[in-house]
Amino acid sequence: MNIFKLKTDSNEIFNLTVHNYEHQTHKKSPYYDMSGKEGRYYAVCSSCNNPIQIYKLYKDKTEGQGLHARHFGKSIHRLAVYNEERYLACELSNPESFGGENKRKNTKKSNELLALIKEYPDVLFNEIRKISGIGFSYNKFDTMLKHFMKSEGYYYTAINKFNLPYGFLYMQKSVNLYRGFLHKYSPHANEIKEAIQNSKYHTVMDEEIKKNINDFAALDFYLINHSVKGTTETIELRIVESAKEYEQIIFKKKIPVDKFSFMNKGNYSASS
Repeated sequence: MNIFKLKTDSNEIFNLTVHNYEHQTHKKSPYYDMSGKEGRYYAVCSSCNNPIQIYKLYKDKTEGQGLHARHFGKSIHRLAVYNEERYLACELSNPESFGGENKRKNTKKSNELLALIKEYPDVLFNEIRKISGIGFSYNKFDTMLKHFMKSEGYYYTAINKFNLPYGFLYMQKSVNLYRGFLHKYSPHANEIKEAIQNSKYHTVMDEEIKKNINDFAALDFYLINHSVKGTTETIELRIVESAKEYEQIIFKKKIPVDKFSFMNKGNYSASS
């Protein structure tokens, strides 16, 4: 995993970088343990509140996995008590790719996702716009919410509170972009705009997506190819243009799944 927190009673999480870890822990015990031959570095799992150990904090990161954290199977004094049941139910212990059919038996986790959606719809709304580069309207978002609920996306084990916006988008059928708008605050907005302007039947005017022909043509957006390999989690954005006897993928981009952003937008009260 590549996120951590400092205390079991806290909901504040941090991206795992050398700077963040040093800055947040102040290099103090119990996070830093120099009692053995080699230093050990600890924190708390952002999901299950078990202890985690930090690997490759200072060692060579060029081979194999770089800086990352793994669950530590023992309690750490003054930090966290190890709980096997919580570990086995942890979303970060064995993450899955979207598209699987595994559903949760633990209703607490599903209820947690429902609570987040109910309490922070604006945060979810803003996150999916930023991720996709598309300025979805509130009406479109409401339709997408209903589809997610109807599909029972909150039951799938691959979707958790850290990747919820991505899972939410992944569960949607392709979204027609005609007469929609780009989300100019997305890091992908300019690339998408260029792709649409270079397409065969569409253009962008004042951030609005328009056709440049009177006949039928469509632009559809969707997410595909979710991948989890070690601590690296990615997903692919795609836009396909279609018309009579024509279909072409005009934009595709693999992006990292940011497990930090959604959970740190707002003061969340939900906890594992």
